Amino acid sequence: MVFFSFLFGAAEDLLSHQNGHDSSPKNEYWRAKFHGIAIQLINEQISKLDANTEPTDELLACILTLATYGVNQSTPLPKSESPLGAAQNLEVTAHREYVKAHENALYYLVNRKGGLSKVTMYGINILLQS
Repeated sequence: MVFFSFLFGAAEDLLSHQNGHDSSPKNEYWRAKFHGIAIQLINEQISKLDANTEPTDELLACILTLATYGVNQSTPLPKSESPLGAAQNLEVTAHREYVKAHENALYYLVNRKGGLSKVTMYGINILLQS
């Protein structure tokens, strides 16, 4: 689940760095394939949650990845003022449109977990707050 979610996010991030211009038609196929597998595995994990089971931080990280990179945006990023702007992943992430369905799932699952203070995976808590 984590592997395919992050592969999908990395493929979308690469596309963003290329300003929406994809050099290979195979890339679209692989992005769609990784996205489909990630959603299938995430749905399996969600279906296994019972009333007493908290969602894992890994599950939240995967859904956060899909929420961030689920919309294929081909619009160029604004020119960064930072000399390291092109190398900073948050620069790309901050300008993306989020997928509302995944965002709603995150709100629900974080609430079910007991709030942001219960999310302990490094970095995920901070990204969920933003």
